[in-house]
Amino acid sequence: MFEDPLKEPPRTGFPADFLWGTATAAMAVEGALGDAVRGETIWDAFSAAEDEGFTGPDRGCDHLRRLSEDIELMRRLGAGAYRFSVAWARVFPEGRGRADARGVAWYETLIEALARAGIRPFPTLYYWDLPLALTRRGGWAHRDTALYFADFAAFCAERFGHCVSWFTTLNDPWSAALRGYGDGSHAPGIRGHGRRALHHLLLAHGHAAAAVRQLAGEKARVGIAVTVTPVHAARPEAAHAQAAALYDAYLNRCVLDPLLLGSYPLETDAIFPREASPAVDGDAELIAAPLDFIGLNYYTRRLVLAAPGARPLPVKILPPPPAARTPLDDEVYPAGLREALDRLADGYGQKKIFVTENGIPCEDSKADDGTVRDGARVEFLKAHLRVLAAAVKDKLPVEGYFAWSLLDGFQWSRAGPRWGLVHVDFEAALARTPKESFAFLSRVIDAGAVPNPDAW
Repeated sequence: MFEDPLKEPPRTGFPADFLWGTATAAMAVEGALGDAVRGETIWDAFSAAEDEGFTGPDRGCDHLRRLSEDIELMRRLGAGAYRFSVAWARVFPEGRGRADARGVAWYETLIEALARAGIRPFPTLYYWDLPLALTRRGGWAHRDTALYFADFAAFCAERFGHCVSWFTTLNDPWSAALRGYGDGSHAPGIRGHGRRALHHLLLAHGHAAAAVRQLAGEKARVGIAVTVTPVHAARPEAAHAQAAALYDAYLNRCVLDPLLLGSYPLETDAIFPREASPAVDGDAELIAAPLDFIGLNYYTRRLVLAAPGARPLPVKILPPPPAARTPLDDEVYPAGLREALDRLADGYGQKKIFVTENGIPCEDSKADDGTVRDGARVEFLKAHLRVLAAAVKDKLPVEGYFAWSLLDGFQWSRAGPRWGLVHVDFEAALARTPKESFAFLSRVIDAGAVPNPDAW
């Protein structure tokens, strides 16, 4: 379906110690049912006012009660790791104060079950699910939230650190800040405070990383998962190149530069002309403390043109070509994965990278024999994994790949097409059915290689 960005298929093997995994987010899959009922989050409030389609965060796909079944699916896939998130409001229903023993026990059960299955736990401490009680205290627009998160991270490090080696502090702080507090398209739906929220999220990362290193033991490795979206000018003129650079600063460098270089890009004031910097002395050093690894979330690229007078930035984003367009109007662009990896490794000098998310929404179809067909996802995985194999061959420091997502579930503010390798029947008791993409990825993991095109 999608054009292969490589003229000649590369050698498609992966090293024996390459880490294969899959990923979910607590809000997307856990649900709030059962004994471990969590506190309300910003997404519970936000989604209640939206039409989210087939499921909501209060239901997810009941990962809580189907844990054994879902871990068996991971085992069948051949996953060596499971990237999940720890729901802050399940551990601290109010975001601070006393921990809920039931929520803590759930994550202990999850981690222990993964260990028994030979699957490495790869927890993310924040995947956008701020406890609602902290929004009433200002949420990420308020500096104190970073300190509350540090306390939560310290608790998780101390409680789970004896059996967890890899901690991811935040997932995609750009979306949490610039969509949640910038344009209001994500929870909590606040506008005009994106710069403050972004800084406080990055500050939370710095505090959390320090806490994990102090409390989780010498074996602990700490990183962050960021989304990198290449930005290309659609035409060669200087004005369009400048527009692409500005949009890149907004979309990528506002996160990458303070994390990896110790300062925000020069374009920051132009991007946020109505927001003063919330930074104080010492913040930059805390945010830019060395990482043990960085997680790359890669999905698409952006093609742009200069658009003088446009708001909030003088940039026009072009639609992707129809042949490479996802149901959510993003472009399928496998070559961008290599561009993002090169940028992290060569541009920012990162020595250990995991692809922490990569996937596509698509329409499933169920055949008469019960097979769930998702050919677009198979093609997506095939093309991106060939690019990844070439990067590994070229000695880029990428050490693992997590497919997004294991299960269909709640999908934030973009309801509709599904993202899972496993179909969840929301009309029939949440029954699980592995899709064609599940079988394809399992084959890749088992072989340690991507099949050549003529094998399909």
